[in-house]
Amino acid sequence: EPTDISLPVLSLSCNNDFKIACLSHVQFLSSICFDFEDTSIFINNIIQWLNHDELLSKPILLYGFTERFRFEACHSLDKSNILFKTANSPSYHKCNKSKSLFRKNSQINFNNRENLDNFLNDETYDDNIISIENHEVILCSTSSDIMQPSIRQKFVSFLKNGGGILFLYTPDSPNKVNKFLLDYGLSYSNCTLST
Repeated sequence: EPTDISLPVLSLSCNNDFKIACLSHVQFLSSICFDFEDTSIFINNIIQWLNHDELLSKPILLYGFTERFRFEACHSLDKSNILFKTANSPSYHKCNKSKSLFRKNSQINFNNRENLDNFLNDETYDDNIISIENHEVILCSTSSDIMQPSIRQKFVSFLKNGGGILFLYTPDSPNKVNKFLLDYGLSYSNCTLST
């Protein structure tokens, strides 16, 4: 089945303090791709690299994914027994005030009850509810508005403290992460990666 994935598929930036990876498309986390053993190994290796070649001891944070892609990503991570939490910026929740019928009417089959609860209880990101410092790895959609000064500072501090972030190109929304990525020598250009 055709996908929207284009080459190059991965770009990396790192130093002693931080590790950033950019994937060319969020579809890598869809069941169409992730169910292939090579793809799941590829994603698991990226996550381990982002965590400085250590096994995860805290849940991954999925940040800023639209519901369509969040469900696919959550389902794929759950199938690999990877714990995660989901969160979105306050601006996302202002635009999407009502819970989608998708959650109420779909058959959701998660292996891990904690992952199911985390998927159903998507949280607004702010300092009072969820702290990105409580994670080792963040998977972040390119549609995430991380340029708000308080959120940007949290992401910069997260990287300075050894965190790893995987950005995934999301085609259904404008790219809002390039200004952040440029500080680390990366960017998305015309739906492809450039370094």
